[in-house]
Amino acid sequence: MAEKYTLGDVIRKEMDKKNISYARLEELSGVPKSALQRYVSGGTAKIPSDRLIKIAGALSMPAEVLLYKSMFDEQQRGSEFSGLAHKLWDDNNLPADPSRDIYPFEPVARVPVLGEIAAGAPLLAQEHILGYEAVEMGDFQNYFYLRVRGDSMINAGINDGDMVLIRIQDTAENGQIVACRLNGDEATLKRFRRQGSSVMLIPENPDYDPRIVPSADFEQGQASIIGVAVEVKRRL
Repeated sequence: MAEKYTLGDVIRKEMDKKNISYARLEELSGVPKSALQRYVSGGTAKIPSDRLIKIAGALSMPAEVLLYKSMFDEQQRGSEFSGLAHKLWDDNNLPADPSRDIYPFEPVARVPVLGEIAAGAPLLAQEHILGYEAVEMGDFQNYFYLRVRGDSMINAGINDGDMVLIRIQDTAENGQIVACRLNGDEATLKRFRRQGSSVMLIPENPDYDPRIVPSADFEQGQASIIGVAVEVKRRL
């Protein structure tokens, strides 16, 4: 019977191939060593999407390659059944667009679209990947899209259903629009402003009130900045 690999197995194999230790992967990705060990040894342990993106970047590959690799068993990788699997395992490349025979230019990278984020009342962050969208960023592994629900950011040009490109970082300047995680697993998109011993998460719609979070919550881990919004994308 063909061997199936979990996502943790794939990460372990990539670490071995690149001779990267847990300590080094922690240094490169910013993901704690204890969490990395749990993801790998646990096999099926759920990996939050923001962390998966960081781990993949530290392994010099897009997160979707790690995901693709975990979809194919040993028999498929060694057969002609899946040219995609063979290409991924040999080159760590993404599949070419099947509608094109050649690329006259370097294809743009694709980044994950993560679960919907609230732009009204905070919504539980969904850690699964909904799809992928193209970006033209050289450091694409540091970005992901979040799909917005709600209308609290409409005066900033962010509407219900829009996709917001987020640059992964854990700090922000006053006035930037940030994706924040609150109370462990809630997430919200608001304008960031630090004021004294508090952080104000400010909506861009007068129908909503600012949310005030003690700065201590960010320092102690009850709240965290996921990233900063850099672009809005919508389909007409």
